[in-house]
Amino acid sequence: MKKPCYSGILKWRGEEFKIEIFEEDNFSRLKDIKQAYGFIFDKEKKLLIIKQPTKEEWGLPGGTPEKYDKNWEETLRREVIEEADVEIKNIKPLFYITSKCLTKNISKGKEGTMLRAIAEVNSIKPQTIDPATGDINKRKFIRPKDFLKYCPWEENGKIQLELALRQLK
Repeated sequence: MKKPCYSGILKWRGEEFKIEIFEEDNFSRLKDIKQAYGFIFDKEKKLLIIKQPTKEEWGLPGGTPEKYDKNWEETLRREVIEEADVEIKNIKPLFYITSKCLTKNISKGKEGTMLRAIAEVNSIKPQTIDPATGDINKRKFIRPKDFLKYCPWEENGKIQLELALRQLK
């Protein structure tokens, strides 16, 4: 069995999760996929982050597979367009995260396998309403060194960013 490059406990919104990160360049064998999110970089190697108006935290664009999505890549493309109005290209698998809830209040969609990919911006469109929330999200391109200021995900976030930056070079 593959060994994780990171294992730890994540505290998120009042719940605790055991998470493990596995480097992987082929997602075809993975099951129970709950999320597909992307480290999306522009030509200046700035990273795309988004923020819903009703939430305090910034995050990566992406989301949950829908029944009509043919694969994880289609999920990621659709979610990045819906959330950030950015079309992407050159999508590559980076790693996946397994998550197991350790508390009683299991967050829907937060237990299972979560994919992370890297991609490049193909085009940026005027922002529109995200059909999932009914709001127009904020989008921002930041220097990767500022990622943890916007997304304070502690060691977990640091590892995710390092894996993305390693692939970016």
